[in-house]
Amino acid sequence: MDYISAKAAAEKWGVSLRRVHQYCEEKRIEGQARVGNAWVIPAAAEKPSDPRQQRQRAPAASGDKLPMPLMSGSFLPGEARKYIRGLQDEELKAVAIGEYAYFSGNIAGAIAATERLLDNESVAVRSSAMLVHAFSCIEQNDIRAARDDFRRMQETAAVNAVRPGIDSRERAVCMLISSLTNILLHDRRLPSARLDEAVRYLPEGMKLYACYAMAHQHYLNGDYHRSLGIAETALSLASRSYPISMIYLNLAAAMAYMAVKDTEQASAAFARAWDLAKRDGLIHPFGEHHGLLYGLVEKILTRAEPEQYEKIIGITYRFSDGWRKIHNPDTAETVTDLLTTKEFSIAMLASKDWSNKEIAAYMELSAHTIKHYMSVIYQKLAISNRDELKRYMLR
Repeated sequence: MDYISAKAAAEKWGVSLRRVHQYCEEKRIEGQARVGNAWVIPAAAEKPSDPRQQRQRAPAASGDKLPMPLMSGSFLPGEARKYIRGLQDEELKAVAIGEYAYFSGNIAGAIAATERLLDNESVAVRSSAMLVHAFSCIEQNDIRAARDDFRRMQETAAVNAVRPGIDSRERAVCMLISSLTNILLHDRRLPSARLDEAVRYLPEGMKLYACYAMAHQHYLNGDYHRSLGIAETALSLASRSYPISMIYLNLAAAMAYMAVKDTEQASAAFARAWDLAKRDGLIHPFGEHHGLLYGLVEKILTRAEPEQYEKIIGITYRFSDGWRKIHNPDTAETVTDLLTTKEFSIAMLASKDWSNKEIAAYMELSAHTIKHYMSVIYQKLAISNRDELKRYMLR
């Protein structure tokens, strides 16, 4: 029998090393063994879970339907479409089809699946459709439609947050929906405490995504260690597999690790996200986060997954173009659209005070090549130093 280390098992299953040690102490991994002071795990072993939890589960709902059924759903990586087929509620199934189309990069399909649900009488169905539709319209450069969706989402959330008789979970969902616009468009005016108050009332799949949103908010505020703490803790405490929320959490962890120059842990978090995503083709989150991943996409996927890499870069260009058209005027920031994705990754590292030598070692390029890239970047932006560069980068 082939064995792997506990650390390798943690990376494979997308959990913390501490969680694997807990599995071993509870004797929940068949074939586990101790060698000296370390645990080793059979290479073919699956992540332990309660037998009742191994079945794919649609999220339970009380009152109105639960938003984002695919994101909120527990299923095994590679079985997203099987999970969608198993949904009994036809409206939730239609939302999940739109979600899957968006997360897999089929933007036209996402718009087609959700636009007929934008006026649905169910708050959950309508809000979910508007969220998917809005971000799909960003990539399609239909900024007017995206802004209209965001406005209606905020209005819907505001009305229902104070609606008489609304229960704690429904109110928490409204708070999450209203927060996402601000956080994902990098509007720092929203205090993350609002989600701190709401997250406890959410079902587990949505709770994990809310934790991603909070981690992202703390990253934007420059509190990288707190961002890491939220992302890693949420992943370690998850009782089942929620691939979409876990992809986003691992990407948030990778962002924060890169911000503190821990490239080894950043690469491990990115690899966990990719392992969760690749079997279902859930590549859109990688395109969304490209700039904040500081070259991890290029470093890890260029050679290993060239076809998927090209698809992700296409998403990055399209999504970033639309995103900037909302973000820049709303925040008075000037995130540039003049650089290639590789130039942008190098510029992001430089803006975070990485030296040319550090960037070269990380990107596996020569210092001379990085110096050339920096000259091109300065020329394109009409600047002369790194302090000026920061004005044109993601914060």
